[in-house]
Amino acid sequence: MTQRRNRRAGVEDRWTKTIRDAGGNLNQVPSATYGKGKRWRARYVDSNGREVARGFGRKVDAQNWLNEVTSKIVAGTYVAPGAGNVTIGEMHKQWVGTFGHLKATTKAARESAWITHVRDVWDATLVCEVQTSAVRAWVSQLASQGSSAPTVETALGVLRMILGLAVEDRRIATNPCNGIKAPRREHSQRAYLTHQQVDDLATAMARDGLVVRFLAYTGLRYGEMAALSVADFDMLRRRVQVRRSVTEVKGKLEWSTPKSHERRSVPFPRFLTDDLARRMAARGATTWCSRRRAAAS
Repeated sequence: MTQRRNRRAGVEDRWTKTIRDAGGNLNQVPSATYGKGKRWRARYVDSNGREVARGFGRKVDAQNWLNEVTSKIVAGTYVAPGAGNVTIGEMHKQWVGTFGHLKATTKAARESAWITHVRDVWDATLVCEVQTSAVRAWVSQLASQGSSAPTVETALGVLRMILGLAVEDRRIATNPCNGIKAPRREHSQRAYLTHQQVDDLATAMARDGLVVRFLAYTGLRYGEMAALSVADFDMLRRRVQVRRSVTEVKGKLEWSTPKSHERRSVPFPRFLTDDLARRMAARGATTWCSRRRAAAS
Protein backbone atom coordinates (compact mmCIF):
# COMPACT_ATOMS: atom_id res chain seq x y z
CA MET A 1 0.00 0.00 0.00
CA THR A 2 2.80 2.42 0.93
CA GLN A 3 4.66 1.72 -2.30
CA ARG A 4 1.49 2.30 -4.29
CA ARG A 5 1.03 5.67 -2.58
CA ASN A 6 4.61 6.64 -3.27
CA ARG A 7 4.16 5.91 -6.98
CA ARG A 8 1.19 8.28 -7.02
CA ALA A 9 3.11 11.05 -5.27
CA GLY A 10 5.52 13.48 -6.90
CA VAL A 11 5.79 16.56 -9.14
CA GLU A 12 4.75 16.38 -12.78
CA ASP A 13 4.96 18.71 -15.76
CA ARG A 14 1.44 19.24 -17.14
CA TRP A 15 2.64 21.03 -20.27
CA THR A 16 4.76 18.23 -21.72
CA LYS A 17 4.59 14.51 -22.22
CA THR A 18 7.17 11.91 -23.02
CA ILE A 19 6.95 9.85 -26.23
CA ARG A 20 9.22 7.33 -27.85
CA ASP A 21 10.22 7.98 -31.46
CA ALA A 22 10.81 5.38 -34.20
CA GLY A 23 14.40 4.99 -33.11
CA GLY A 24 13.38 4.15 -29.55
CA ASN A 25 14.48 7.48 -28.10
CA LEU A 26 12.42 9.32 -25.49
CA ASN A 27 11.44 12.90 -26.33
CA GLN A 28 9.50 15.64 -24.57
CA VAL A 29 6.68 17.13 -26.65
CA PRO A 30 3.83 19.57 -25.80
CA SER A 31 0.84 17.91 -24.12
CA ALA A 32 -2.86 18.61 -24.67
CA THR A 33 -2.78 20.96 -21.65
CA TYR A 34 0.22 22.96 -22.87
CA GLY A 35 -0.08 26.61 -21.83
CA LYS A 36 -3.25 25.96 -19.85
CA GLY A 37 -3.28 26.58 -16.11
CA LYS A 38 -0.25 26.16 -13.89
CA ARG A 39 2.49 24.05 -15.38
CA TRP A 40 3.64 22.04 -12.36
CA ARG A 41 1.38 19.77 -10.31
CA ALA A 42 2.46 18.27 -6.97
CA ARG A 43 0.39 15.44 -5.56
CA TYR A 44 0.39 12.95 -2.71
CA VAL A 45 -1.92 10.38 -1.13
CA ASP A 46 -3.09 10.95 2.45
CA SER A 47 -3.61 8.33 5.16
CA ASN A 48 -7.17 7.73 3.94
CA GLY A 49 -6.00 6.89 0.43
CA ARG A 50 -7.29 10.17 -1.00
CA GLU A 51 -5.14 11.87 -3.63
CA VAL A 52 -4.43 15.55 -2.97
CA ALA A 53 -2.99 17.74 -5.73
CA ARG A 54 -1.97 21.38 -6.07
CA GLY A 55 -0.75 23.44 -9.00
CA PHE A 56 2.33 25.71 -9.11
CA GLY A 57 3.92 28.01 -11.63
CA ARG A 58 7.46 26.90 -10.74
CA LYS A 59 8.78 23.40 -10.23
CA VAL A 60 10.84 24.42 -7.19
CA ASP A 61 7.71 25.69 -5.42
CA ALA A 62 5.86 22.47 -6.16
CA GLN A 63 8.71 20.35 -4.81
CA ASN A 64 9.08 22.48 -1.67
CA TRP A 65 5.36 22.16 -0.93
CA LEU A 66 5.45 18.41 -1.42
CA ASN A 67 8.51 18.10 0.82
CA GLU A 68 6.76 20.08 3.56
CA VAL A 69 3.64 17.90 3.41
CA THR A 70 5.71 14.72 3.41
CA SER A 71 7.61 15.95 6.47
CA LYS A 72 4.36 16.60 8.34
CA ILE A 73 3.04 13.14 7.47
CA VAL A 74 6.23 11.53 8.78
CA ALA A 75 6.15 13.68 11.96
CA GLY A 76 2.47 12.89 12.59
CA THR A 77 1.34 16.55 12.39
CA TYR A 78 -0.32 16.32 9.01
CA VAL A 79 -3.86 17.70 8.72
CA ALA A 80 -5.86 16.85 5.62
CA PRO A 81 -7.39 19.79 3.71
CA GLY A 82 -10.89 20.46 5.01
CA ALA A 83 -10.49 18.26 8.11
CA GLY A 84 -10.91 21.29 10.35
CA ASN A 85 -14.23 22.32 8.80
CA VAL A 86 -16.21 21.08 11.79
CA THR A 87 -17.72 23.33 14.46
CA ILE A 88 -16.82 23.44 18.12
CA GLY A 89 -20.43 22.42 18.83
CA GLU A 90 -20.06 19.27 16.75
CA MET A 91 -16.77 18.41 18.42
CA HIS A 92 -18.42 19.03 21.81
CA LYS A 93 -20.99 16.32 21.09
CA GLN A 94 -18.19 13.90 20.27
CA TRP A 95 -16.24 14.98 23.37
CA VAL A 96 -19.21 14.36 25.68
CA GLY A 97 -19.19 10.77 24.46
CA THR A 98 -15.83 10.27 26.20
CA PHE A 99 -17.25 10.97 29.69
CA GLY A 100 -18.03 7.36 30.65
CA HIS A 101 -15.29 7.11 33.31
CA LEU A 102 -16.00 10.45 35.03
CA LYS A 103 -17.87 11.14 38.23
CA ALA A 104 -21.36 12.60 37.86
CA THR A 105 -20.23 15.76 39.66
CA THR A 106 -17.40 16.27 37.15
CA LYS A 107 -19.76 15.72 34.22
CA ALA A 108 -22.23 18.21 35.70
CA ALA A 109 -19.50 20.84 36.23
CA ARG A 110 -18.30 20.52 32.64
CA GLU A 111 -21.84 20.62 31.27
CA SER A 112 -22.59 23.75 33.29
CA ALA A 113 -19.40 25.47 32.07
CA TRP A 114 -20.24 24.61 28.45
CA ILE A 115 -23.80 25.94 28.68
CA THR A 116 -22.99 29.03 30.72
CA HIS A 117 -19.70 30.27 29.30
CA VAL A 118 -18.50 28.34 26.25
CA ARG A 119 -21.44 27.49 24.00
CA ASP A 120 -22.71 30.96 23.14
CA VAL A 121 -19.26 32.15 22.11
CA TRP A 122 -17.75 29.13 20.36
CA ASP A 123 -20.56 26.74 19.33
CA ALA A 124 -20.68 27.73 15.63
CA THR A 125 -16.95 28.39 15.18
CA LEU A 126 -14.98 26.00 12.97
CA VAL A 127 -12.11 24.37 14.84
CA CYS A 128 -9.71 25.42 12.08
CA GLU A 129 -10.67 29.07 12.64
CA VAL A 130 -10.03 29.24 16.39
CA GLN A 131 -7.17 31.64 17.04
CA THR A 132 -5.08 31.73 20.21
CA SER A 133 -5.53 35.51 20.39
CA ALA A 134 -9.32 35.11 20.31
CA VAL A 135 -9.22 32.53 23.10
CA ARG A 136 -7.02 34.80 25.20
CA ALA A 137 -9.42 37.72 24.64
CA TRP A 138 -12.36 35.51 25.66
CA VAL A 139 -10.62 34.48 28.89
CA SER A 140 -9.91 38.14 29.68
CA GLN A 141 -13.52 39.04 29.00
CA LEU A 142 -14.81 36.34 31.35
CA ALA A 143 -12.56 37.67 34.10
CA SER A 144 -13.54 41.29 33.46
CA GLN A 145 -17.23 40.35 33.66
CA GLY A 146 -16.73 39.10 37.19
CA SER A 147 -16.31 35.37 36.69
CA SER A 148 -14.17 33.86 39.44
CA ALA A 149 -10.79 32.32 38.70
CA PRO A 150 -12.06 28.73 39.21
CA THR A 151 -15.00 29.42 36.88
CA VAL A 152 -12.74 30.79 34.14
CA GLU A 153 -10.37 27.87 34.69
CA THR A 154 -13.17 25.35 34.18
CA ALA A 155 -14.54 27.10 31.08
CA LEU A 156 -11.07 27.32 29.51
CA GLY A 157 -10.48 23.69 30.39
CA VAL A 158 -13.65 22.64 28.55
CA LEU A 159 -12.63 24.48 25.38
CA ARG A 160 -9.07 23.16 25.67
CA MET A 161 -10.24 19.54 25.94
CA ILE A 162 -12.65 19.88 23.01
CA LEU A 163 -9.88 21.28 20.82
CA GLY A 164 -7.53 18.62 22.18
CA LEU A 165 -9.88 16.00 20.77
CA ALA A 166 -9.74 17.83 17.42
CA VAL A 167 -5.94 17.55 17.52
CA GLU A 168 -6.18 13.82 18.27
CA ASP A 169 -8.50 13.40 15.28
CA ARG A 170 -6.01 15.27 13.06
CA ARG A 171 -8.48 18.06 12.39
CA ILE A 172 -6.03 20.73 13.51
CA ALA A 173 -2.28 20.56 13.97
CA THR A 174 -2.02 22.22 17.39
CA ASN A 175 -4.33 23.27 20.19
CA PRO A 176 -5.02 27.05 20.13
CA CYS A 177 -5.51 26.97 23.91
CA ASN A 178 -1.92 25.90 24.56
CA GLY A 179 -0.06 28.44 26.64
CA ILE A 180 -3.19 30.29 27.78
CA LYS A 181 -3.67 30.46 31.53
CA ALA A 182 -6.72 31.32 33.57
CA PRO A 183 -6.43 34.14 36.13
CA ARG A 184 -4.48 33.18 39.22
CA ARG A 185 -6.63 32.00 42.10
CA GLU A 186 -6.68 34.27 45.11
CA HIS A 187 -6.56 32.31 48.34
CA SER A 188 -8.88 33.93 50.81
CA GLN A 189 -7.98 34.00 54.47
CA ARG A 190 -9.48 31.07 56.29
CA ALA A 191 -11.46 31.59 59.47
CA TYR A 192 -11.67 28.86 62.09
CA LEU A 193 -14.33 28.61 64.76
CA THR A 194 -13.39 28.46 68.40
CA HIS A 195 -14.71 25.65 70.61
CA GLN A 196 -17.28 28.06 72.01
CA GLN A 197 -18.43 29.16 68.55
CA VAL A 198 -18.86 25.53 67.47
CA ASP A 199 -20.93 24.85 70.56
CA ASP A 200 -23.05 27.97 70.05
CA LEU A 201 -23.73 27.05 66.43
CA ALA A 202 -24.62 23.45 67.26
CA THR A 203 -26.91 24.56 70.11
CA ALA A 204 -28.67 27.07 67.84
CA MET A 205 -29.51 24.38 65.30
CA ALA A 206 -33.11 23.22 65.49
CA ARG A 207 -31.82 19.74 64.66
CA ASP A 208 -28.58 18.00 63.76
CA GLY A 209 -26.40 19.85 66.23
CA LEU A 210 -24.43 16.60 66.31
CA VAL A 211 -23.72 17.04 62.60
CA VAL A 212 -22.15 20.46 63.26
CA ARG A 213 -19.96 19.08 66.03
CA PHE A 214 -18.98 15.97 64.07
CA LEU A 215 -17.95 17.95 60.98
CA ALA A 216 -16.13 20.57 63.04
CA TYR A 217 -14.02 18.06 64.99
CA THR A 218 -13.30 15.50 62.26
CA GLY A 219 -12.78 17.75 59.25
CA LEU A 220 -14.88 15.48 57.01
CA ARG A 221 -16.63 16.93 53.99
CA TYR A 222 -20.40 16.87 54.19
CA GLY A 223 -20.67 14.34 51.36
CA GLU A 224 -18.26 12.02 53.18
CA MET A 225 -20.24 12.26 56.40
CA ALA A 226 -23.54 11.68 54.61
CA ALA A 227 -22.19 8.42 53.15
CA LEU A 228 -21.12 6.90 56.47
CA SER A 229 -22.65 3.63 57.68
CA VAL A 230 -22.70 2.21 61.18
CA ALA A 231 -20.02 -0.28 60.17
CA ASP A 232 -17.63 2.59 59.41
CA PHE A 233 -17.39 3.49 63.13
CA ASP A 234 -14.97 1.94 65.60
CA MET A 235 -16.40 3.21 68.87
CA LEU A 236 -13.68 1.68 71.06
CA ARG A 237 -10.83 3.31 69.15
CA ARG A 238 -12.96 6.38 68.41
CA ARG A 239 -12.19 6.34 64.70
CA VAL A 240 -14.31 6.42 61.57
CA GLN A 241 -13.38 4.91 58.20
CA VAL A 242 -14.04 7.26 55.28
CA ARG A 243 -14.65 4.94 52.33
CA ARG A 244 -17.10 6.79 50.08
CA SER A 245 -18.84 10.08 49.39
CA VAL A 246 -22.30 11.09 48.19
CA THR A 247 -23.36 14.20 46.28
CA GLU A 248 -26.68 15.38 44.93
CA VAL A 249 -26.53 16.01 41.17
CA LYS A 250 -29.67 17.14 39.37
CA GLY A 251 -31.87 15.84 42.16
CA LYS A 252 -30.20 12.42 42.21
CA LEU A 253 -27.74 11.05 44.73
CA GLU A 254 -24.42 10.07 43.17
CA TRP A 255 -22.05 7.79 45.09
CA SER A 256 -18.30 7.73 44.59
CA THR A 257 -14.99 7.38 46.36
CA PRO A 258 -13.76 10.26 48.56
CA LYS A 259 -12.01 13.19 46.93
CA SER A 260 -8.60 12.14 45.56
CA HIS A 261 -9.90 8.54 45.80
CA GLU A 262 -8.13 7.97 49.13
CA ARG A 263 -9.75 6.04 51.94
CA ARG A 264 -8.68 7.16 55.37
CA SER A 265 -9.24 6.65 59.08
CA VAL A 266 -10.25 9.76 61.03
CA PRO A 267 -10.41 10.13 64.84
CA PHE A 268 -13.30 11.79 66.65
CA PRO A 269 -13.27 13.24 70.21
CA ARG A 270 -14.43 11.31 73.28
CA PHE A 271 -17.23 13.76 74.09
CA LEU A 272 -19.04 12.83 70.84
CA THR A 273 -19.08 9.09 71.64
CA ASP A 274 -22.35 8.99 73.60
CA ASP A 275 -24.26 11.13 71.08
CA LEU A 276 -22.98 9.04 68.18
CA ALA A 277 -23.86 5.82 70.00
CA ARG A 278 -27.42 7.04 70.56
CA ARG A 279 -27.69 7.98 66.87
CA MET A 280 -26.63 4.47 65.86
CA ALA A 281 -28.63 2.60 68.51
CA ALA A 282 -30.86 -0.17 67.16
CA ARG A 283 -29.37 0.19 63.69
CA GLY A 284 -27.71 -2.67 61.84
CA ALA A 285 -24.06 -2.58 60.84
CA THR A 286 -24.91 -1.82 57.22
CA THR A 287 -27.44 0.90 58.05
CA TRP A 288 -26.54 4.31 56.69
CA CYS A 289 -26.21 7.07 59.24
CA SER A 290 -27.37 9.72 56.82
CA ARG A 291 -31.09 10.61 56.80
CA ARG A 292 -30.70 11.68 53.19
CA ARG A 293 -29.51 8.18 52.27
CA ALA A 294 -32.42 6.57 54.13
CA ALA A 295 -34.92 8.80 52.34
CA ALA A 296 -33.41 8.00 48.97
CA SER A 297 -33.33 4.23 49.50
